[in-house]
Amino acid sequence: KGKGKTAGGGGGIYYTVTQIHDDGEAYDEETLESIAKRRAVIKDSWDFFRMVCSLLRDKRKYDEVFRKLQLDPVYSYLNSMTGLNDPGDDMAMGGNIGADKPITQMHFAEYDDMSNSQIAKDLVRRAEVALPSLVEICKALAGSLGMEEVGVGPVKDVSAAIRKAEKKYEGDVLKVTDYCRALLVVKDFSTLLALLELARDSFGPLIRRVKLSTLKSDRNAKPGGYRDCIINLELKDHICEIQIHMWPMWVICGVDGFRHYRHCLEYSTDTFGDPYEALAGLDRKTMAELIVMAEEAVADMPLETLEWYHEKFILDYFAEVGLFLHHGLYEWADTTLRA
Repeated sequence: KGKGKTAGGGGGIYYTVTQIHDDGEAYDEETLESIAKRRAVIKDSWDFFRMVCSLLRDKRKYDEVFRKLQLDPVYSYLNSMTGLNDPGDDMAMGGNIGADKPITQMHFAEYDDMSNSQIAKDLVRRAEVALPSLVEICKALAGSLGMEEVGVGPVKDVSAAIRKAEKKYEGDVLKVTDYCRALLVVKDFSTLLALLELARDSFGPLIRRVKLSTLKSDRNAKPGGYRDCIINLELKDHICEIQIHMWPMWVICGVDGFRHYRHCLEYSTDTFGDPYEALAGLDRKTMAELIVMAEEAVADMPLETLEWYHEKFILDYFAEVGLFLHHGLYEWADTTLRA
């Protein structure tokens, strides 16, 4: 690939990792199984490291898009707006971490004698009853503003609701307000403002919260860099959620945006800015095995044929450069980055 990977020096790692057993003796079954297990571990490690690189890449994309969005002439107006029941989730700015959420599902008398799981099951049932009404509202909003991107998520199941309650709301399933949810994608801030005004005029008495905090310039984004607007409204005694996405941010990950958010939250990727930090503590043998795995990943796309739109392979090469740097193969890293 023109990386200066000649025999000797760093190139020796390939011999030690891929050395052929040629003494005429067959590997026994236990040895073959051990080799296969080790390869599987290295493959999983490569996939994880590559995922960390992709998460931080997409976070930087979100940050860059938000910087550009703030140049919109109407942004200063939106930035000055106050949401409804929206203390935000940024503790540094006086927000909350979920336990003191200002809106909750309605507490019915029968819940006093029910377990958490039974309450969640009843809330799922109520969400299914409310869903058709939410769909009609979203269709009306989208039709009035000429929006094409409208989605209705599946009703959150009982186990997912309980997990979210335990993680964010100290186990209180009544504070989960997205059992019944839908999404709208707006093209710009002007359309978002028009949607908020239309929602206020059309079903204002049903609105329980308008969350704008992550779109404010002085507030933190969600884990992973994402920013959106949330409208919660009460339909048939159940609080539903409409997620309003900005097209320039939405297009980065699309429907996989939630997976990006979940992984960033799970692996605390906001706590570090360099994906290569994920390699800290690995021994040289493991690093060499990871480089072999990286070479396999890029084998079908030599550097001289790489184009700007080959994003998957660009990410592979970026991750491989991190391995080169941590293994002391600076010339290979430099050659790759300059290609």
